[in-house]
Parts: sequence; C-alpha cells; structure tokens
Amino acid sequence: MATITILGTGNVGQHLAKALHSAGHHIVQIYNRTPAHWQELMSFLPKTTQFTTHLAQLLPHTGLYLIAVADDAVAAVSQTMPAVPGVVAHTSGATPMSTLAKHPRRGIFYPLQTFTAAHTVHFEQVPFCIDALLPADAAFLQNIARTLSPRVYAITDEQRRILHVAAVFANNFTNHLLAIADDICQTNGVPFEILKPLIAETLKKTEQQPPRNVQTGPAKRADVHTITQHLQLLETQPQYRHLYRILSESIAKMYHGNLKLPFPE
Repeated sequence: MATITILGTGNVGQHLAKALHSAGHHIVQIYNRTPAHWQELMSFLPKTTQFTTHLAQLLPHTGLYLIAVADDAVAAVSQTMPAVPGVVAHTSGATPMSTLAKHPRRGIFYPLQTFTAAHTVHFEQVPFCIDALLPADAAFLQNIARTLSPRVYAITDEQRRILHVAAVFANNFTNHLLAIADDICQTNGVPFEILKPLIAETLKKTEQQPPRNVQTGPAKRADVHTITQHLQLLETQPQYRHLYRILSESIAKMYHGNLKLPFPE
C-alpha cells in the first residue's frame, strides 16, 4: 500500500483521507493552512499521522502528495511546497497538469463526484480520472484508485476538462434547477415532496437510455400554449422566467432544429 500526504482538508481532502486510510494506505501527513477539520481527522486517522500548517514542513519521503485544495489554490500550493521525490498529483477537474510543472513526477487523481461534508460518499461507485507525465506514475495512481473503486479511467488533460464542463451541467446546474423548483413550490405553498418521485424517475431513465431519448415536456412537444401559460405564472419571478425561456428554447432547438417557436417575450 502507498504512503500518502494529503494537502487540504476541505470536503474532497477529508473524504479521500478517510477512504484511503480505510483502504489500507498509510496517511503520513495532513497539510492545511489552518487546523480546520483536524479534530475529526485526528480521531479517524492513526496517531502516527502528522499534521502541519506549513508547506515547508512536508515530510520528504512520501510516495504520493495529493493536492486536494480549491482549484484556484492548486498553483500556489504546488509552487510553494518543496521539491519532493514522490508523485505530486491534484484532484481538480478543471486545472491542467501543467500547473504542477515544478514537479517532475506529476499527475492527476480526479474523483468525479460531488462531495459534501456531512454526506457519506460510496467510493466504490466513484469514477476516478487518472493521468500522469510518466507512464509508471500513471500506473501507480491507477493502482491506488483501484483500491477505492473499480471505475478507473485513463483521461487526458483535455478530456478531463471537457468532463468537468459536462459534470457542471449534469450536477451543478441540475441541482440549481431543483433548488429553483423547491423555491417555486415553497413560494406557492406546494410541498416539494410531490416532485421527488418525478426526479427519481427522470434519473432512472437516464441510466437505461441516452438522456436525449427520454426528454419530455412542453418544449419537446413544441407546446407553445403551455409554455406561454408557464411564463405568465413566472412574471413575478423574472429571473426564473428568463431561465425557463432559455431552457425551453434550447430544448426546442435540440428536437425541432430551425423551427422558431413563437415564445412570448
């Protein structure tokens, strides 16, 4: 099993530290700018794990240095940390591997999943996107990932960045739309619970067929009458009305091509 130092104790860093320890890896050291979240990790990891708030104090003989910080902090951490003989990899979906150019053994260890502090992650279902400058280091990272999940993929920088864009649509935008649906329900005294079976069925269908094949709704049918009614109902919530119109136009274009539907302004 590998010796690992984890840099960052946010959602991703915490979940990975626990999962990698549970998989039998030796978590040698944890770095974070502040002692945030240390207490929980200290109670979970062995007493031999060291904690530090100083990059200069990173131990020099760890097999993997896993940078699990916010995307805009990866470059600063990579540049500030000392030169090390082990593999330096980050967990970001949007940050190129070249950000780690200081380190000759560099790579990507990207778990494509949403992480929330209080929510348990089932890592056996998480896809890991792996890349490295050196083939041997790619194999090393893939072997570590396989101790957490069977879903391990060799993904290039460009493929990973495209995946990250797609993931924003699939996860972040979808969740935002659900939050809007919840807000519309609450504003009008309707239980959001009523929509949950519909949400579950929608996701279930996409596991069996391509999403394009299971689209339903008024924009798919080019039902201008229903769309007009909906836009009228949303007149007191102009931000939602604008988004409803944009999404309806996008759906209509996907299924009806150049057909211009006369949506009201």
